[in-house]
Amino acid sequence: MKKTLILISILALLSIAYFGLVKEEEKTSGSISVPDRAFIVDNADLINTITIQSIGYPLVHLNKTEGMWILNGQHRADEHIVKNMVSVLSKMHIHYIPPKSQNDMINRSIANTGMQIKTYDKEGSLLTSFIMAGNTNKEDGTYCINEGAKQAYVMSLPMVEGGLRNYFNHETNALRDKAVFRLDPSNIQSVKIDYPKDRKNSFEINRIKGKYELEVSVNTPEQEGTVSDRLMKDYLKDFNFLMAEYVSNDNPAQDSVKGKLPFAIIEISDKIQGELKLEFFPSLDIFDKNVNTQSIDNLGQVERYFVQTNWNDFFTVQHRLVSKLLKKPDHFY
Repeated sequence: MKKTLILISILALLSIAYFGLVKEEEKTSGSISVPDRAFIVDNADLINTITIQSIGYPLVHLNKTEGMWILNGQHRADEHIVKNMVSVLSKMHIHYIPPKSQNDMINRSIANTGMQIKTYDKEGSLLTSFIMAGNTNKEDGTYCINEGAKQAYVMSLPMVEGGLRNYFNHETNALRDKAVFRLDPSNIQSVKIDYPKDRKNSFEINRIKGKYELEVSVNTPEQEGTVSDRLMKDYLKDFNFLMAEYVSNDNPAQDSVKGKLPFAIIEISDKIQGELKLEFFPSLDIFDKNVNTQSIDNLGQVERYFVQTNWNDFFTVQHRLVSKLLKKPDHFY
């Protein structure tokens, strides 16, 4: 009986030792190791810089400065897009480990479509560096591999279906903030609205020592009575912000626009931002040779404009957002 108990005890100790060794081996060489999955940023607030290097495309550099994200050191970035990036970088998790049979396919995806994504904190210290490859065939996640690691993982967002590439795979223009301008109305000195095909409705508002003056190109019977300072003041407030539908610098229609007579020209003199000039071309006028929008009273079919600026940006803007700026002189009487 004693021998039996001793044998059972020895077997128990050997089992404990065996499973202990297996557990230790899993820690050091198991499928999911801490270094291999280090591309997840636990604290989103630490992320101050994001860089994205896609094969065949220029480096994208996003840096948070004074609470706003700046793209490539030049333009304000689209806050919504960057917010989604930060959310992915801090909330994505390992969906599953792909089988070894997929390794060759994953390596090809990394070589052909891989995006190297790096994040840095405010001091410039590297937080993460990993490669995001293609989405899975089921579109239930995206292959990611930490820089220097051997094991790739399928990453996804909790409670969200689909891959992760669309959050990061943007052309430079798409990453830009869509504001055509942001102005403080108190700094606007003058606004000139010129309708080259409808001169009688062109006008200019000047602010001189806190008072407003309206200059018209042509006096018409409708322009009778007293000009309202309140209406002019309220009108200048509408110049605080204009949102574009697209930053269209790579739109081939830009070549067609050049040399055409714009429907409207808006010139703004601002104490801080200087002289701004925007030329508005109804998109119908560009694409349909039989259309030539002339009068401000004939904008019923206009849905959007191409806008050429004197700072060499080309935007697409919806009419519903521009209509508040395209007024006639009699609006202020």
